[in-house]
Amino acid sequence: MRSNVLSLFPAVKKLPALLFSLSTGAALCFGSVAAQAQTPSYAAFQATLGAAGTLSPDGGAISFPLFRRDLSQLTISLDGSTSSPAMPESVANGYIGLQQVGSSAGVYFVTGAFPALASELPLLESALQASKLPVTAIVNATAGLSQPVVTVHVEATMTESDAVLAANLAGVLLTIHSPQANVLVLPFPSPFDPNSIPAKFVDLIGDGQFTLLDGNTFLFNLPRTDAVPITIGNGIPAIPSLGVGQSIFISGNGYSVMNAELALRANEVAKVSRILIDAGFTLSAQSDYFVDDSKRLTFLHAIVMAGDAATFERQGKALGKALNLLK
Repeated sequence: MRSNVLSLFPAVKKLPALLFSLSTGAALCFGSVAAQAQTPSYAAFQATLGAAGTLSPDGGAISFPLFRRDLSQLTISLDGSTSSPAMPESVANGYIGLQQVGSSAGVYFVTGAFPALASELPLLESALQASKLPVTAIVNATAGLSQPVVTVHVEATMTESDAVLAANLAGVLLTIHSPQANVLVLPFPSPFDPNSIPAKFVDLIGDGQFTLLDGNTFLFNLPRTDAVPITIGNGIPAIPSLGVGQSIFISGNGYSVMNAELALRANEVAKVSRILIDAGFTLSAQSDYFVDDSKRLTFLHAIVMAGDAATFERQGKALGKALNLLK
């Protein structure tokens, strides 16, 4: 399966020209946040969840990518085409995001998206309630899956010791068969040749980076770059580590699957939707996950498949055009 991801496109050299060149320097779960006087330790969470997680550049926040490794035989059908199997990294994924509030452990801002089958919802919801993690949205985000995967979102500021909170999160994961917080995340450097990138994108390259999840699926993640930074949770910076940004998953398995989640302001939704629909994307969900964001954000899910590199290039350029509207 790993070779199929790469064989659709010559190495990955097409990717920066189509999409990844739009980076402002963010990689998986990276974002620009104000420096903190003291870098918090997330060792208790890393130990209990059995995962290193991915720290934000200043170390202030941490994210644990999740995906349903057990759902390895998913298929996805769109527009008469079927991919088999669909890699769960790209279509059945989620995360846990944490940021310590203040200078000492004991208060944490927690966000999360837990990928669950319908049959798992009762236990998952009960575990979240017992852990005092309020559910903010329940979304069936990806169209065309052979087994519908529902994503359960949470957001809360928790006054709890790191040991207790970590144990509670581990217990929540068990209700969805623990979709492996220890996802292998490989950061890729970006020594891309600027000459291979369309001129209109050159000024947006920055330090563009992308990551590879478990050797199967590319993930590209952009923060929002609003003139007035958006906050969530009573003043917490809205960054990819905590689930706010433009996330694009790309995997190949006979057909490429491009699955995007875009964080949009109200005046951006119609324009972005029009571009994506015209390029053949299916808009599969439109939701709001956060209860205390300073500017109301709508999270738009869009998914598309391509059977050849030319189609993928056209789709990637359309998504790049949509992302350009958000700058």
